[in-house]
Amino acid sequence: MIYIFWWLLQDLLQVLVHGWIFVPDVFLMALLFALPLKNHEEGLLLWIAFFGGILWDLRWSGLIGLTAGLYLLALMGMKGIWELVPPSAKGFSMVLGLVLGFHFMVGLLRLLFFGGQGGALFVQFAGQQLGGALVVLLAYIYRREKALS
Repeated sequence: MIYIFWWLLQDLLQVLVHGWIFVPDVFLMALLFALPLKNHEEGLLLWIAFFGGILWDLRWSGLIGLTAGLYLLALMGMKGIWELVPPSAKGFSMVLGLVLGFHFMVGLLRLLFFGGQGGALFVQFAGQQLGGALVVLLAYIYRREKALS
């Protein structure tokens, strides 16, 4: 499945930038993008998020279940907000904003759980959020190019 690729990409990025910045949650972002834009069984995405989060915790954080819980919280929040959005506003721009917002929320909650040291921690968190913004920008460009062709 495509989500395995995104999880492995996130893991590779974490290896490359470990100790410098927090890696953007590209796996979570892929799941959040898929939630409103594709036809799928919602329960399947929740299970994928759960197992991906557990694997991430086993590989990196050591606090088993934290990332899985945050991923599930983000997916359920995205689903709940998406259902409240009127049909006239359900566009790709709305999806981009929600994905970026939930990426920020998960990063901030993870930051609160693990804590850290002042300035260096802010730089790492800001790097993660800039990476997430880059992913959203690339998704926007890809979607625009796909629509033009």
